[in-house]
Amino acid sequence: MWWWWNGYWPAMALMPLIMLGLMVACMVLMMRMMGNHSHRPRDEAAEDTLEILKRRFARGEISKEEYDEKRRLVAQL
Repeated sequence: MWWWWNGYWPAMALMPLIMLGLMVACMVLMMRMMGNHSHRPRDEAAEDTLEILKRRFARGEISKEEYDEKRRLVAQL
């Protein structure tokens, strides 16, 4: 028990807390990396949808009425 009196005891007492903190940080980081990166924010998804809708209308795939109706639906997202 010579380390107790040589000043090592604070480091030895904090080591389990440091290790626990590192494990928790790693778990949180892994969960964020695995998590919701496939889901886009609502505004970005609406912009993409509106761009597709504009292209379809420009190519003549949908009528003006369909375009207006679907644009209103996208705006409600």
